Amino acid sequence: FRLPMIANDDRASPYTWEKLLTFHKNPSLDIIHPRSQEIISSYRQFLQTLQDQNISTEQYIEQHKLGQDQEIPVLHVNEYPYLVDEGIEHYVLWFPKEIDDYSKMDEIVYSNFGEGIDTVWFSNSKRLKSVKGIDHLQVFARKSV
Repeated sequence: FRLPMIANDDRASPYTWEKLLTFHKNPSLDIIHPRSQEIISSYRQFLQTLQDQNISTEQYIEQHKLGQDQEIPVLHVNEYPYLVDEGIEHYVLWFPKEIDDYSKMDEIVYSNFGEGIDTVWFSNSKRLKSVKGIDHLQVFARKSV
């Protein structure tokens, strides 16, 4: 069991919408995304609790996020969000099966939000994913401007 790499820089600035768009356009960027100190502490405590209970993060996601209906992707608010500007919400879209075609992701993400909401998504590099065994996307949403 190893804690994932978590940015821990008090000087980190929140991501703007424009910055998030650069990750969508360059999905191969190998960047550790910043979180607030409070979120980092909470995330580490959560991971330690899982370890103490001998539960993997994959098992937890399968039981608590994907649930019984493991045929379709499931969107959840990210409980340990990246540091983003006010007005931007961070979600995770969990997939019950490996993503083999990213061409439909815009449609899948949009179907979870609809009109009046701007969305952007990206997948972290495999090296940086804290949940390596279940495909997922980082999804960000804001009211359309």
